[in-house]
Parts: sequence; structure tokens; C-alpha cells
Amino acid sequence: MKAGLFSGLAETYLLAAEQNETIERAAWLKKAGRACRDGMKLRLAFHPGKPKAQRLQSRYEWLKGNPAQAQGWWHQSLAEAETLGMRYELGLTHLEIGQRLGEGAHLEKACEIFAEIGAELDLARSRKLQITLLFTGFRLACGLQATLKFYPS
Repeated sequence: MKAGLFSGLAETYLLAAEQNETIERAAWLKKAGRACRDGMKLRLAFHPGKPKAQRLQSRYEWLKGNPAQAQGWWHQSLAEAETLGMRYELGLTHLEIGQRLGEGAHLEKACEIFAEIGAELDLARSRKLQITLLFTGFRLACGLQATLKFYPS
């Protein structure tokens, strides 16, 4: 129960930090950091909570501006979720990586997992991010082509 409480707090604080660009963001990140640390301590006693704790720690690191540390935690979360056979957590971690890094392969993997296990809401969210990523890439490619027309080599 305690592990769930800390992960719920961490998730709430991280969401608040993501949605605030003001000085409040630092306060929310401080609270999130504390909740993540407490959750990571408890994960040893509550092994199934480990992939989620690692995923939340990665989001915390990402929001703090530490992408390399975030990627390390994501990879640990993926490995642990795979080992424990926790498909839903595996999908959530792929979704987060795909969203943060703009990596279509991770979004595709998330879609596959969510479709397999019947997680319709998460599947819809993953597909929406895929479309956004494709559209953004298309716009960037079109912008590059237009730039090349104006500035031929």
C-alpha cells in the first residue's frame, strides 16, 4: 500500500510540475523528488512496484533537465517490466520514451502492447502521439524542402 501511495504522490507532483512553467514548478519538482526517493526505497520490499518507480524516477530526471539519467531509468524500467512480465508497465514506459524523445519505434511498441492487453485508452493516447509525431516530421520535412528551394546549394 505504501508503495502505491508514494507512486501516486510522485505521479501527481510530476504532472503538476509539467503543467507549471513558473516558480511553482521548482516546488512541485522538489516534492516529486522526495516522493520518488521514498518510492525507490520501498520498491525493494514491493518488487512489482519497481518498474513504475523507475519510470517515475525517469520522468523526474527528464523534468529536472537530466536526459541521460532519465534514459538510464527508462532502460531499467523496461528491463524490469520485461523480467516480471508486466506488460502494462512495459507499454507505459515505451509510451513515455516515445513521447519524451519523439521516437516512433517506442510509440509503435506501446501501441502493440496496449492493443494486445486491451488497454484502449492508452492505445488511443499512443496512436494520437504517433499521428502528432508523423505530422510534426512531415511539417519539418516540408519546411526543409521549402528552405532548400530558396537557398539552393
